Amino acid sequence: MLQTVINTLCSHAKWKMPQQNAQGKYCFFLDNNVEFSLFSPNGQDCIFLVKIAAVPQGNEGENFIQNIAAKAAGMYKKKKSILSIQENTVYLHRIILKQDMAEEQILQTAKEILNDADIWHTALAQGSSQRSPFSFSMAGMKF
Repeated sequence: MLQTVINTLCSHAKWKMPQQNAQGKYCFFLDNNVEFSLFSPNGQDCIFLVKIAAVPQGNEGENFIQNIAAKAAGMYKKKKSILSIQENTVYLHRIILKQDMAEEQILQTAKEILNDADIWHTALAQGSSQRSPFSFSMAGMKF
């Protein structure tokens, strides 16, 4: 099942086939060091995971987390991607269930999570002139 998702993404996006890491994840490293991973916790469903940002240390980190929480409260009804913080890193994830494994659903989910990642990057970089690393992640791809 997971292999079907990876094959679909590689075929349509023209991405290089990734190797599975020690945690069972397949990681795509896209433009500007964007880390987009896929894994299956149960052998049937597939979780898409995008690394958004590192949480700063100290008081700055507390302010960062409060900022994320405030923005997440405003976005949770509009976006399907789920925001989480794991090991001082902010991630977005989406789940595709086994019954939703049609090619169109796989491609739509990948497009949506990368678009959501772009929105989050922009929201978290507010006031910064930093360009989103997700801006061209899907450019030229057949989604």
